[in-house]
Amino acid sequence: MGSGTNIKINVSDVVSYHFCPTQFYYQKILGIIPPHLRRLFSIGAREHETYEAGEQKTHDEKPEAEEGKPYVLLMQELPLRDEKNMISGRIDTLYVQGTSYLSDDDNRKVLIIDKKRKMNDLYFLQVFGYGHLLDVSEKFEFLKPYNAFGQIVHNTGESDEVHIDDGKKAEFLKKAEAMREHMKRMQDGEHPKPEKIGMCANCFFKSRCWDGLRGYI
Repeated sequence: MGSGTNIKINVSDVVSYHFCPTQFYYQKILGIIPPHLRRLFSIGAREHETYEAGEQKTHDEKPEAEEGKPYVLLMQELPLRDEKNMISGRIDTLYVQGTSYLSDDDNRKVLIIDKKRKMNDLYFLQVFGYGHLLDVSEKFEFLKPYNAFGQIVHNTGESDEVHIDDGKKAEFLKKAEAMREHMKRMQDGEHPKPEKIGMCANCFFKSRCWDGLRGYI
């Protein structure tokens, strides 16, 4: 397939890979999606739609959204792409807040919200990736300067807002490149070794991994 740098990747895939390369291998390289996992994907999609509809309704009812009030912009399911690094992603919800619409002295705040069914600190890597994509998108140059923050919203509540600084965006890019290089080796035939056996109890691929462990022990 050529150089690993030619492989297009998605922000959410970077999180999936760093959660478990073996699970990523089964789903993304071999294309194995168990029926019960497909059902969960469908449930997740419906939950996203419900959440987004509620966010839009809440936003529309806010006085800040009215003309003449402090600037608040809401965007849902926002697709972004980094052409240079061949990385794409879709932000669940993007809030932009400021004191006026396009004033030069406006100190804007950008809040990237990602919806998850449960909480895991690794999910912040995803909002760091979205922060990077927003940074390099020419379409949103008009927002700058801004301070970017990320937040995870899940079934039991929501996380604190995390500042997405240059270091966090660089962290995402480093992990994205590590995943891309490993993807090339997996496509060339490498089967990743399970490394985090302790979190396998609820994994849909545990029987495949456990059977394969005989070759690793």
